[in-house]
Amino acid sequence: MAKGDRTTSSQSEQVLHWLCRDFDTTEKWKRAARSVFLKTLGDSVLARYYLADDIRQEVTGAAESPPPSVNSPEEDGFGLQAVARPKVASPYVNWIWVADYFLLAAANAWDELDEENQKRRDAYRRAFDGWEARKKVSAVRTYLEGHPEADDEEVKRELKKSGSEIANIQISLARKTPYDTCPGKAELEPEPPPYLAPYQSLYF
Repeated sequence: MAKGDRTTSSQSEQVLHWLCRDFDTTEKWKRAARSVFLKTLGDSVLARYYLADDIRQEVTGAAESPPPSVNSPEEDGFGLQAVARPKVASPYVNWIWVADYFLLAAANAWDELDEENQKRRDAYRRAFDGWEARKKVSAVRTYLEGHPEADDEEVKRELKKSGSEIANIQISLARKTPYDTCPGKAELEPEPPPYLAPYQSLYF
């Protein structure tokens, strides 16, 4: 269904109204939406499917809800009344539309999303730094194989010509470390990971 098609059945609206019956319940589903979005690694389509299934199971299997909180729009001024679970036929509810509404909570950056992306940046940086260090050791080892009598200063001077800043510890390791740092295959540069973007809504 194309974005912008906002047609919903009355049953879908009943479900959404019930799930938003009070502040705590609404916030619970927003938190669930963010959690699902992270578990699907930022896949907006998959997040809608998974959250839609969770919502469907909650609605079709839930008992009558407790009374809404004092902050709920369901309060009628004469006392709090329970909000009855909507009697809906599952095939006629657009569960994706309902899920999409709650996933709007993931449509902007939030702490957990930022933390996940920072973890990815840190993991990539560690992998890249390690690869770069091993690459330099390998370059030193290659040079020493052709120039076994070279001292440390010569090694640093010659490799600097190709743009490599070599540290003494890398030369020391190269003199003691087998040449092949990735047995059977040339070591490949680590690829940057994809970073999670906020949720992309379908209907809203």
